[in-house]
Amino acid sequence: MSLNDIITSKREENLYTCAIFLDLKKAFDTVDHSILMKKLYHFGTRRNAQNLFASYLSNRKQFVTTYTFKSDKEYITCGIPQGSVLGPTLFLIYINDLPDCHAMQTFLFADDTALLMSGPNMLDLQNTVNDELKSVQNGLCRTN
Repeated sequence: MSLNDIITSKREENLYTCAIFLDLKKAFDTVDHSILMKKLYHFGTRRNAQNLFASYLSNRKQFVTTYTFKSDKEYITCGIPQGSVLGPTLFLIYINDLPDCHAMQTFLFADDTALLMSGPNMLDLQNTVNDELKSVQNGLCRTN
């Protein structure tokens, strides 16, 4: 079911629906490699596949340059190469368990996320959504 279908359906049931749209700023840059590797292992990557992903993510360096300054190259310990075919898939694996940390309906679109919750009372819905957003924040800020 699409977002529009769900909202329309809830409206026909005389329910209020709150939609929260998250655009995770610099989301691909925040992916922790060690957490991603654990999640890949959880989903069944072993031996050669695990080594391939580790090789893909490790030993990458970056630097900053301006008109007159060029920084030293530093190893990158987090982030997924952007513009790659694999990047969006790895990011979705990384946040795949986000829907498990709250009670709202979740729609994941790479680094864009939509959260929906419906209820018969506007004030109760507002309070519940605010509580659930705290759970979402905790899920996004987890370190393991």
